[in-house]
Amino acid sequence: MKIRRLLLVLILVLVGINNSRAQTNVYHAFPDSGARWGGYSWGINQYCQCPVTDKHTLFMDGDTLIGSFHYQKLLQSGYKTASLYPYWCCAYVNTYEGAIRQDTQQKKIYINVGNQDFLLYDFNLSLGDTLSFATYISDFDTNVVTSIDSILVGNSFRKRLNITTLHYSGDSASIIEGIGSTLGLLDLIPPAFDTGSGLDCFSLNGQTLYPDTSTFCNINVGIPSINLENGIILLSPNPFTTQATLTIQGIKNENNKSLSVYNLLGQEVQNIFVGNAKEVIIHRKNLPSGMYFYKLMDDNKTVLGMGKMVVE
Repeated sequence: MKIRRLLLVLILVLVGINNSRAQTNVYHAFPDSGARWGGYSWGINQYCQCPVTDKHTLFMDGDTLIGSFHYQKLLQSGYKTASLYPYWCCAYVNTYEGAIRQDTQQKKIYINVGNQDFLLYDFNLSLGDTLSFATYISDFDTNVVTSIDSILVGNSFRKRLNITTLHYSGDSASIIEGIGSTLGLLDLIPPAFDTGSGLDCFSLNGQTLYPDTSTFCNINVGIPSINLENGIILLSPNPFTTQATLTIQGIKNENNKSLSVYNLLGQEVQNIFVGNAKEVIIHRKNLPSGMYFYKLMDDNKTVLGMGKMVVE
């Protein structure tokens, strides 16, 4: 009888292993609605003396058409402490972050910011592959896939890419199919100096799936929907070496616009008066090579548009 029980247990274990392998061989796409990411962030440095951890939520808020592609609008609500644009120390954020689309055949996720697409995640990566710095969440460092395994999400096993950042002593990150980075959906790998972040939980249609189905995920709601069709801002070329042109279309009744450019520490490195102009030139001047963010605002500091740019 004991032998039969042992054989039964062994069979169940082998079946479970085979099932998990079979499930990880099936690509788990990103959700196209009802997804929410609860996260936290912190930042302690000379620009941001906020020794606390604050919570925020990213969530999908309906589809939209940009060009010939369908996207899901991505909004954020809550508190951020990391001194990264467009967040300030211990500040409440209530912003449109971009729009997400996916190519399920290529297993790639894109985010549209400032009317431009950036690669957000690539689940086709293999062991030893490197995340390109041009990936939206990859900072200027060498992020390498050092192992690939699976994790139980809800009732299915999903592929997990474990990332190690060379020349960095902080925590490594993992990227999970259908969820994103364990540092946060849009947070940098690795985090900027003296900052950090993490993914508390992920839910779909009100059901928490990560880190497990029993975790209480206190996710903020109530951020107003943002209509992408109110205006478009486009930076070209991007990346650029000496200068780039920002084209502004469809933004009405805003005659006192200004443009701010921020580095990865959240420091404003340029401020340009735009007025009612439809185009504005961003000159490199003395900006070092790297990644920057820009924000178009009216005279009440209302954000009219934002984007990411790379100086080569």
